[in-house]
Amino acid sequence: MNAELPFVPHRRRVAAFLVTVVLVGVAGVVLGSTLASQTSTVQSAVELNPVVTAELENRAISSDIEIQAAVTAGSTVEVKPVVQGGADSLPLVTKSSLTAGSLVSNGELLLEIMGRPLVVLGGGSPLYRSLGIGDTGNDVEAFESALSRAGYGGFDIDSEFTEATLEAASELWEARGYDLPERASATSLGPSYTSSADSAGATPAPPATQAPPAVPSSQPYVSITEIVQIPADTATVASILPLAASIGSDTPVAALQVGANTVRGRASVTDADALPIGTSVLLRAAGKEAATSVVTEVSDFIAASTDANETAPQASGRDITASVPADWAEGLPIGTAVTLSIAGAEQLSLAVPVTAVRDAGAAPYLLVQSQETDAGPRRVDVALGRSSDGWVELLDSGGLSTGDVVLVTP
Repeated sequence: MNAELPFVPHRRRVAAFLVTVVLVGVAGVVLGSTLASQTSTVQSAVELNPVVTAELENRAISSDIEIQAAVTAGSTVEVKPVVQGGADSLPLVTKSSLTAGSLVSNGELLLEIMGRPLVVLGGGSPLYRSLGIGDTGNDVEAFESALSRAGYGGFDIDSEFTEATLEAASELWEARGYDLPERASATSLGPSYTSSADSAGATPAPPATQAPPAVPSSQPYVSITEIVQIPADTATVASILPLAASIGSDTPVAALQVGANTVRGRASVTDADALPIGTSVLLRAAGKEAATSVVTEVSDFIAASTDANETAPQASGRDITASVPADWAEGLPIGTAVTLSIAGAEQLSLAVPVTAVRDAGAAPYLLVQSQETDAGPRRVDVALGRSSDGWVELLDSGGLSTGDVVLVTP
């Protein structure tokens, strides 16, 4: 007896197989599409973010230069008089009518010490000795020139001190309320005797008479101890002792500022190169309108201050000094903060695009493209200077030069 097997339709198996094939095909299409999309994305990214480079160039970097400066005093002369007097006198200031800030001119009285004047005389060769009739030299000519500029004349301005010079000096001293001092001058009356020689038959001469002793006399003169010489004809009193002040052996009784105030500030070496002597600059101070000035002095390089006691140690660089207009300086005490600036200063400097600088705020560096095609970029640390128009100056290029290629940040 034969057993019959149950009938299983083949159509179900075929259908299941076909479904499996379709699912596998769909998965392949999806996977292929995804991979193609990723590949396309990477290629697009490469195309959108290509490597951008730039070359180092010498460019004219133009920017405003500003230096923090201050009002500084002009040169000063300390007055240290020669105090004369014995044990029965006190070295005191007996007249003082000037104060700090007063102007004193050639021929004027500075002050009085122990009843004697200190007269200001300006310019010329150094006065180093007392002068009287008969003295000659360059100092005589300098004294006569100052005397003439003070308004006293009647003498020739030359190297000889004459009676006319003495008379004019006496007038100057008298105008200040004093007589010229006098010094002894021994004057011999000359011999008054006859020869004692005898001759035969001659009447004997009377005994020779001895010449009388020289009679001491005095003559006015100009004492160097009563003169204060300054380089110019005017000065500003920076300090002066008051009435009745005691004077020590090495005590300055006054300080005279003989040069005008200036503005001085420390500039970097780069900025100093753009500020040579004669450059026009602007001065600005609180409460003042800007004033035009001129650079009068540029110092040699000065190293940075290392004194820990300084409240505001200065960086290294060069000191820039500018003149101060007289009308602008009024009311500005020594030490007043001033901004010294010059607009649009230009100079050729090695520079790169600002976008090539990486980590500019902390430790700036550049990525320099290697000349070898299979080598990657190398890092070069740099120091930055001024910037303008998208370029920045390289104060320290790390050995790079014009033409070197750097990577630019996209």
